[in-house]
Amino acid sequence: MSENETIEDVVTVPDFVEVKDEQGNDTTDWKALALERHELAKKNQGIAQRFKTKLEKAKEKAEAPVEKKKGKTDEFDYGQKAYLKASGIDSTEFDFVKAQMESSGKDIDSLLSSGYFQAELKGIRDAKSVAQATPSASRGAEAPSTSKVDYWIAKGELPTDKALRAAVVEKKIELARKGQLRS
Repeated sequence: MSENETIEDVVTVPDFVEVKDEQGNDTTDWKALALERHELAKKNQGIAQRFKTKLEKAKEKAEAPVEKKKGKTDEFDYGQKAYLKASGIDSTEFDFVKAQMESSGKDIDSLLSSGYFQAELKGIRDAKSVAQATPSASRGAEAPSTSKVDYWIAKGELPTDKALRAAVVEKKIELARKGQLRS
């Protein structure tokens, strides 16, 4: 109850007191006593009805599901984002992580250590790398891909990417052995 509400006490009904005259005869005014008790009963009934209504409203509030606000509250906070980035999750993959957390019911820590999650994440990353490697369907001459070994051999330089650099060096060695490397 709030501070502004007053607590109504239930009206107490006094005990019957029989009135007797000097000879011991009952002189109690039963009709007046019955009317008085009837008024007290009506008052108690009103109080009881108010309490019942308050109880029903309190139950409805308790049973009403708390709705999550959409938007900012569904997003990760800065600490969770930092943890995900430190765990190797790219910011473009946050939506996937959020969806997996909701469907599995796991927290971030358990989810990241889950083999199923790691396999799904690898599949998404592989699909993304295939999409990036696939040339776009554009008109006109296609620009040479800087992620191909032949491009760097023709250019005569080494790329900054370590894996690609190693592949270019291996290809140059192979071509040199065959005598096909042009200087």
